[in-house]
Amino acid sequence: MPLDRTRSSRAACLASLLLAAVLLPAAPVWAQAPADAPADGLAELKRRDAAMAALIERVEPSVVAVSQYPADAGAAAVAARNPDIVINVDPFGAIARPSEPEPTVVGAGVVVAPGKVLTQYLVGTGGRVAVTNTAGDRFDARLLAADPRSGLAVLDVGEAEGAVAGLTPIPLGRAEDVRKGQSVLVVSNPQAIESDGQPSASLGMVTNLAAKLGADINLNDAADAQGGFRSTLHHFGTLIQTDARIGYGSSGGALVNLDGELVGIITSAAVSAGHESAAGYAIPLSPPIRRVLEALLEGREAEYGLLGIQFNALSTSATAAGEAGVAVDRTFPGSPAAAAGLIPGDVIVEVAGERIDSPDRLQLVVQGLGPGAQAPVEFFRNSTRKQTVVALGKATVQGRVVVTNRPPAWRGIRVDYATALAAEELNQATQMGLIDPEGCVLVSDVDPESGSWEAGVRPGMFVSHVGETRVSTPAEFAAATAAADASVKLRFTQQVQPPEAGGLRTF
Repeated sequence: MPLDRTRSSRAACLASLLLAAVLLPAAPVWAQAPADAPADGLAELKRRDAAMAALIERVEPSVVAVSQYPADAGAAAVAARNPDIVINVDPFGAIARPSEPEPTVVGAGVVVAPGKVLTQYLVGTGGRVAVTNTAGDRFDARLLAADPRSGLAVLDVGEAEGAVAGLTPIPLGRAEDVRKGQSVLVVSNPQAIESDGQPSASLGMVTNLAAKLGADINLNDAADAQGGFRSTLHHFGTLIQTDARIGYGSSGGALVNLDGELVGIITSAAVSAGHESAAGYAIPLSPPIRRVLEALLEGREAEYGLLGIQFNALSTSATAAGEAGVAVDRTFPGSPAAAAGLIPGDVIVEVAGERIDSPDRLQLVVQGLGPGAQAPVEFFRNSTRKQTVVALGKATVQGRVVVTNRPPAWRGIRVDYATALAAEELNQATQMGLIDPEGCVLVSDVDPESGSWEAGVRPGMFVSHVGETRVSTPAEFAAATAAADASVKLRFTQQVQPPEAGGLRTF
């Protein structure tokens, strides 16, 4: 039996070897690659290179250098253009007039509409500026609007000859569609644009989303109460992070997708002073930022939503147990949150369909919606999930806001949302009961030469009614005053000096 078993094993082994000889090709066959593989691979690389070069050529005319004139350049420019001012006469009789100082490059910008350049806040707000395109044409520009909360500014070249034709708008993309791992292109380097019309381009990929800036990163010169600069949306977690190479001084440059659409604006947080960085950051053209951009392009103020609460993160034990949300510590009397029924102790878990898991997330979502938005809010109260709808108020913005298109005044009065006050002033107004819980608007500005000023109306007062019509928003105030007779009574929530009974003044 053992001998038979051995013979059987040998026979099986021989059969396996014969089968392998039939199935396995000779070594030279499997080692050979198709003869046309290198040529096909090289052709594909060339096609990719050509596509990338074409993309860069398409984007370059939309990226400009932004330069700032010296502080005294305006006076020199006026003198240079005045033919009656003779500064000197050279030996050959030529009249020498003061020449205008050359501006200094401070950053980049991206043309997003005819004659309009989007840039980073600190690049566009330093004084008198000019923009230079890749053809070497320089155009003086004015600051149309600037918003420290978003860290963005828009420059307007106006009616300068050739400006509209020389500045090519870039298509706007949707940053909310950007994903990690996606290829993106950075086009910037304003110094190179200014000197030889050649912006730098760098290909990379998106390495992170919703990145947060550190409190020490300054995008708007607006310090917070702690001495840092945590006063933008981007300190709460909005930024696109990329490994594309970004040079120092490239703030305001373009981050584009492979369709040539602008999806972000390079920030000054991209690199530390004088050094390149492995990680660059861009302000995303997300829905909230596109809403801001729409306002800035019209010279209007960018506005941000407000609940009107004091809040805190959940306790460590609650988060350890898997709970998420933000605890309401206090609702301001007359605030949108109080009007919607929120009370201390509630835990907010969702706003407008967005999950809320931290105070930063709550602020980012609420402010991204804008004032007047009807925001569904889901919250827990004593372990029961509930829902309400909050008509958001308006948050105040730290820093210098630049607006060139203000709403028209009515008889010298401009109004705003009742909550559009600094935190300390809002707290004081609510403690004094000046904000009507049923709705009112804030008097934000009064012309000192107007009859309203003479009647005692001052900034910081609140108007609840125009005639018999309650007003809770600037739009409602505008509609009510437009429909009012020549003589109309405004009802204030406090006494107006010189005094009249009931807080009423006739205008």
